[in-house]
Amino acid sequence: MATTIEHTVQSTLGSSNPEAEPRHHEHQQPPPPVPNTHRRSSFSFSLPTPGLVGSIAEGAHYAGGLQPVHSSQVEHENSEQHVKHRRPEQLGSDDPAVEEVYRSVIEDLQEVYCGRVTLDILRRRFKRDAVFEDPLCVARGWDQYAAQWFALPKVITKSERTSFRIITATVSPNRLIFEQTQVYTFKFIGLTKVIPSVVIVDLDDDFRITRLEDQWYGSPLPKRWGASFLRKLNAKVTPWIFRVPKDNA
Repeated sequence: MATTIEHTVQSTLGSSNPEAEPRHHEHQQPPPPVPNTHRRSSFSFSLPTPGLVGSIAEGAHYAGGLQPVHSSQVEHENSEQHVKHRRPEQLGSDDPAVEEVYRSVIEDLQEVYCGRVTLDILRRRFKRDAVFEDPLCVARGWDQYAAQWFALPKVITKSERTSFRIITATVSPNRLIFEQTQVYTFKFIGLTKVIPSVVIVDLDDDFRITRLEDQWYGSPLPKRWGASFLRKLNAKVTPWIFRVPKDNA
């Protein structure tokens, strides 16, 4: 009986269901992918816009590469850079602003070139240390350039401007360049001389002349040693010959 039971147990263990045994030789299938339930971040890199590229070219710095860039912000930054790096404002000869900005300067210069100089004109239009140059003189300071202007009506009977044209005018720095034709009639000999010239005028912030260069026939002023010496000598001698009214200002 015991032998029969033992044999039966062994037979039962030896005849176990093969499907119930673990199959170690087979590969287990990977678990199915888990759906990504995390929400994507809305943070993104912003690319430079054409307007921003333009601002970089003008000297602006792109410091907000990781921040959203709004077109209004780019335009504001561009306008600030334009103000900081603004070039001198250039006015054309036909620009109405020329007449407003330089009208009084042009009128005063016409008076002195036509021999109608006064102390009031020189005081309001020229700085005391201004420089006046033409092919005949290099006058520095009030005593020298005032004598040149007051000497003009002493040696001519008539001076007339027959043509005038503004070449260019700038604001900050203040510079006026024009061309004119002046006709002089000299005393005693009656000689008439027509002189076309290009006049370069530099002015300070109050539009008072700091330097005036009169280039006859549009030619550069003589710089050779002999010519330069004679021009300086003329500026020193003229105040001794032609009296300038006393300036009590």
